[in-house]
Amino acid sequence: MIALTILLYLRLIETDWVKDIVILAMIYILAFLMVSNVRYFSFKELDLAKRKPFSYIIFLILPMIVIIMEPTIVLFACILTYVFSGPVNMVRAWRKRRTLRKMEPVPEEDLVIRG
Repeated sequence: MIALTILLYLRLIETDWVKDIVILAMIYILAFLMVSNVRYFSFKELDLAKRKPFSYIIFLILPMIVIIMEPTIVLFACILTYVFSGPVNMVRAWRKRRTLRKMEPVPEEDLVIRG
């Protein structure tokens, strides 16, 4: 991710101190995500051994053409999407658990009014 960011900056933007700050922040964020408990999609469920319809070949070739046209930008976008997918899924799961907890019925022992 860091190498692709540097390649992207060399290709698109020629700034001095902004690039340094962004790369430094990215290093710390990626280091934190590497040691955190954030879960990412592992691609183990992706079964490529089974027969697929012909339309899958078309959907496989089109992204390859786009990657060949602009490899730095497309690979940066793909990896950035993957990096953000973990925290986004974690927040979505946290919100879902929170709403499920709010919907749970309250036990009768907690409803007793003491006075």
